[in-house]
Amino acid sequence: TAARPARVVAPLRARVAGARPTAVVRSQSESQSDTGSEFSAKAQEAFNDASKFVKETWETTADAEKPAIIGILGAVVFVQIAIAACMDKIDKIPVLGDFFELVGVTVVGVYAYKLVTNPAQRADMQDTFDGVVTKMTGNAKMAGSSSPKKPAPPPAAPKPAASPAAAAPKADPAAPKATSS
Repeated sequence: TAARPARVVAPLRARVAGARPTAVVRSQSESQSDTGSEFSAKAQEAFNDASKFVKETWETTADAEKPAIIGILGAVVFVQIAIAACMDKIDKIPVLGDFFELVGVTVVGVYAYKLVTNPAQRADMQDTFDGVVTKMTGNAKMAGSSSPKKPAPPPAAPKPAASPAAAAPKADPAAPKATSS
C-alpha cells in the first residue's frame, strides 16, 4: 500500500484576536506492516544464510569430531547460564554490586589515563589493535589505517666487489728481495 498524502489543516479563523492563521502539516509514515514485512524478509534471509553455513560446516566435519563439538557447545551454554545466574545473585547483594561497579570504573579510568599520558603505550596498543584487525579480517590494508606508519629507511647501497689484483698485497720496494737457490 502507498503512503497517504500529507493533509494541510488550516483554521478558518484565528482563535485569538489579532493572531495570524497558521497552517499545520500532518504526515503519516509508511504502514507498520510494510516495514515489518521488509524486516521479516531480511531476517529470514540472514537465518537461511546462517543455517546454510552451519550445515555445510557440519557436513565437512569428521564424524569423530562431532560428539566433541556437541559437548563443547553444551558446556558453553551451561557455563553462560551459570555465569548469568551468579551475576544476578551478586547484583542483588547491596554492597557488592556497587563495589564491583566502582572497581570497574576505577580500572577503566586508570587504564585510560595510562593510555592517554604514555605515547609508547599508545603506540603499543595501536600495534596490538592492528594485529588483531589483520588477524581477524586478513586484510592488512585496514589495519593501521588510522595512524600512518613511518616508512622504512632505504637499504644501503652495496659496495663494489674488489678485483683480485686490488686484493693482493703490494710489494714494498724497500723490502729485501727473496732469492731462490
